[in-house]
Amino acid sequence: MAVRKTAPVTEVPAPRSTRIITCANHKGGTGKTTTAVNVSAGLAVLKQQRVLLVDCDPRGNASLALGVDMAHVRYSVTDLLTGAMPDVQALCWDTGDNLHILPANATLQDVEPEWWRRGEGRWRLKQALHPLLDAFDFILIDTPPTLGLWTQAPLVASTELLIPVDVGSFAFEGLRQLLDAIARLRQEVPLTLETTHILLTKFDARTAYPADEIRCADHALGPRQSKPAGALWRRGSPHRDSWECRSGPGPDGRPEYFCVRSHLHRGPGLSARG
Repeated sequence: MAVRKTAPVTEVPAPRSTRIITCANHKGGTGKTTTAVNVSAGLAVLKQQRVLLVDCDPRGNASLALGVDMAHVRYSVTDLLTGAMPDVQALCWDTGDNLHILPANATLQDVEPEWWRRGEGRWRLKQALHPLLDAFDFILIDTPPTLGLWTQAPLVASTELLIPVDVGSFAFEGLRQLLDAIARLRQEVPLTLETTHILLTKFDARTAYPADEIRCADHALGPRQSKPAGALWRRGSPHRDSWECRSGPGPDGRPEYFCVRSHLHRGPGLSARG
């Protein structure tokens, strides 16, 4: 039987403002969880940042990817949101090397209708994460493939948005829909989102259309403030240019994500305390 590891989180002042990055796309199969896990691991191990990965997907795939024994999860992100267990020491799982995860399970689905009815559900995650800001440099949030509460609440809590997009016309249409949904959300609640990062996944430079696909992403973004996080090339691609995610040092996290981690690490830190 796997032994539950308690996270040794030290509440010390952060050297700079904590950055909260939500990884979201309501279209399934774009690589949200893969991106959230690999970026989190890379920032923690390769960049020596204090990282918390918050799993807001009731399926708990990010938790599984980081080795959480779901059969023995006593407390989850649901307990943080409801206040049933506010102690971060009991909630977070320690995966080592500066990386902690706040796991999720199906109980998120159970509480979602109630939080919608109460009208304050979209604010709850932001409020719950506030006491944890001094303990981490980065907080990344994995979300389900929906535009429901567990995508909207992370958007309200975040300073930045990372959107994995698998290339193709239908995917870019989904990107436009997501950005339009965020624009509508801004009209209902004040958002601290300042930067949108677009990551092209399943990107094959061997095809004749890589430049067209990048232009489609730029067009979908329109005038919004954004930064391209890069594109994940398939192995064996003969093409080399500034969009390629080159292999980086270290065994933790897939090497294809090295440039994404570096991009985010270099990016501006925006205060999550507003």
